[in-house]
Amino acid sequence: MNVKSLALAVALVATATAATGCKKKKAKESSTGPAASAVPGETQPVAASPGLPVVVPPAMDKLVASAAGWEGEYNANLQSWTFEKYTPGKDDMNEPNRMYVDALGDDKPADVDGYASKLTEANFEDFGFKWSEISAKTPVADGFVITGIVVATDDPAAKPEPAFLMVRSIGGASKIKCKSGTLTSDALRAEAIELCKSAKF
Repeated sequence: MNVKSLALAVALVATATAATGCKKKKAKESSTGPAASAVPGETQPVAASPGLPVVVPPAMDKLVASAAGWEGEYNANLQSWTFEKYTPGKDDMNEPNRMYVDALGDDKPADVDGYASKLTEANFEDFGFKWSEISAKTPVADGFVITGIVVATDDPAAKPEPAFLMVRSIGGASKIKCKSGTLTSDALRAEAIELCKSAKF
């Protein structure tokens, strides 16, 4: 290769290198613009609307509640607590009493009258059940409690049971819901309500 050809080749390489560097600089500038994420794939925080409280879902695994004779078990998949107490029944057999605690869903009424009305609808709170009677709607310091009678809609022979549902705000905007599963007496319902009142994070 003569000197003239060598000089021409060097000039072409220099031009190509400069063009590539310019494209890389423009690409870097566009990727760091105000609309781009600092980390690829990272979700950027969204500012809350002015005047609206930030609702933080309660950390249900941190909940603590207790009452004499009741034992609790946490289901991580459902993020829900089940509390049980066994009491003497017929034929020397123990009978279960059961209640549940979880976060109040967005699809549930937040006021006592609205909730009480929906409880009388079949399958609203639990599939196959409805409340046949609303006995009382009682406000408490951080929420409300509803008491009544629940019946099985698919088993007319099933015995009606005392029931309750309680909504509480714990630590600000976070709300929990306690509800009866099966209760053998009004006295056990009262115990379950007190257990719910003891709940804290």
